[in-house]
Amino acid sequence: MPISLFTHPWSQMRSPRSFFALSLCFPVCTVRFSVGRPRPFMRHLNAANLGNTKPSNTSNGSSPQTGSLHSKAGSAKKLREILERKNLSLSQVSLASARLFGGQSLYHVPHNLYFDLRNKRFTPNLYQLIALSSISGYSLTDWLSVFDVHLDDIVRLQLLLSFPRTILLDAVLYDSHASIPWFEEMATPPAQITPLIQIVSHNTSERVDALQRGGKFPFIYAKVGIEDDFSFPELHPGSVVRADPRSPKARLTKSGANVSRDLFLVKHARGFNCCRLQQVAPDRVVLVSSKPTAPRIELQFGRELAILGTIDMEFRSLQRINRAVGSRSIPRLAARELVQTQTPHVGLYHLLRNGRQQNGLSFRQASAMSRTIAAELGDERYFTAIGSLSDYEASEMPPRHIHKILSLCTLYSLNFWEFLRVSGLAIDKIGAEAIPDDLAKRTHIPVSSRYRSEEQQSQGKGTFLSALTNRFEEIPFFLRDALPGLCGMSRVSLRDIFWVADEGQEFHAPLRGAALLVVNRRVNTPVISESERQWGQPVYLLARRDGSYFCGRFSLEGKTEVFHPLTGSPPSMKTAVTRYDAEIVGQVVAALRHLQRGR
Repeated sequence: MPISLFTHPWSQMRSPRSFFALSLCFPVCTVRFSVGRPRPFMRHLNAANLGNTKPSNTSNGSSPQTGSLHSKAGSAKKLREILERKNLSLSQVSLASARLFGGQSLYHVPHNLYFDLRNKRFTPNLYQLIALSSISGYSLTDWLSVFDVHLDDIVRLQLLLSFPRTILLDAVLYDSHASIPWFEEMATPPAQITPLIQIVSHNTSERVDALQRGGKFPFIYAKVGIEDDFSFPELHPGSVVRADPRSPKARLTKSGANVSRDLFLVKHARGFNCCRLQQVAPDRVVLVSSKPTAPRIELQFGRELAILGTIDMEFRSLQRINRAVGSRSIPRLAARELVQTQTPHVGLYHLLRNGRQQNGLSFRQASAMSRTIAAELGDERYFTAIGSLSDYEASEMPPRHIHKILSLCTLYSLNFWEFLRVSGLAIDKIGAEAIPDDLAKRTHIPVSSRYRSEEQQSQGKGTFLSALTNRFEEIPFFLRDALPGLCGMSRVSLRDIFWVADEGQEFHAPLRGAALLVVNRRVNTPVISESERQWGQPVYLLARRDGSYFCGRFSLEGKTEVFHPLTGSPPSMKTAVTRYDAEIVGQVVAALRHLQRGR
């Protein structure tokens, strides 16, 4: 029976100004777009405007006069305001840097730094930024933000890039003082699919460190590589997964000699894999693939294999499905190596080489990906040439340009603080105080509002934050900027996210165990690809006349559009839907789902 559908009335409503930051559960923000090539810096400057001050020698590694402009036009003015808040002058900082670091020229802050900052493409080198942090007492993260370098971009960029092998995501929240759009309270969510706009009563801004509760358990987050198809199609290449490190070996033991029902995140000499395991001996295990023709790799616990955790959640993009291209990241049968454990005295060259090899990158691939980073951030200084990448692995000295370091941490999955520690930099002297909100261009949040949710919880009132933490145990705020990129949308609003009740919803693949759905409400007409099978068609969210929601796919049978529901009835059942039965809300572009609960 032909289907006639019309646009859901909600799609005509405007998006709210304030976005909902829910990180993987879910963060919402706008995507930074790369800017065009800046104008070349004028070679002939007006001497009357520059005064009699001479530029400092930039041979100490400060960023050269290439790249994009800073987002803040008055970097020198901003630096002066920050130092004046601490009752410091630039001359005092220059003398203090010489005394504090024993006359090391790399850490020396020149007395005419203000002149250098008149060139908007100039950025102090990493050593000078460490000196500024140590003398002022302000955190290095905030000093980097002053010069438009944001460490929390590392994870966002990793999720935009395609890595051959599965990589670990750095779950460190670098800017804990950042404010994000949030909410005050919520109604009790019903036992069905519900738009969050109907649950959240009011939006506000909150500080991340106030939302992050104590006793956080260190879950491990990873991005599945395009060559890691051991768990395909249950896990899609490019998905973000969470692994629970609590007693994974005990969960494997419960399976006995059978193939485990759980998926595990494992580490071996060639990198990381997401797969099922089969224990064949007390100290030996087999990596099991979903492909019958795939080789069975047998490894030894502790020496050749380490189980990092049991995968319990997946954030899957349904719009950009990455096809697996083969498992080239598995250990070689001929010469299996030992699991490499990082020692406290490992050198920088070893850290870089090990990170690049574990991510399955060649110098050429890493250089090409750094150009993508530079285009995304709109600054050519993030690009790293092939020769420079090779030189970094042959030297114990880190790059002096902070932009190169951020690119290396992104490409090689390195923790920024670990990178500085291994490099032997004086990070033990840096400050921890946050730059005041008015100077850092952050939203000022009253102290009383930061703990309002905790007071409500103590009085027995339900809050959305408590509901999220009870269901997911933790909210990964370090992913707060990643949602638009994962969904393939320029922005995501509160109206685009749908809450799925913990009970009462029985989804079929690929939404089995779904807890949250991201819906592109701008796509409200079914698009059917004749070259795709039924399971490869897009997933849509529909609304009945009674206000309930259900999901499914459309396919063509002859010239007739047929709807295949993913809830309730068997997945093979066909349903005819008319304009009087349901309305298309939009296309489901991403889903956060429980793996263990969905079985």
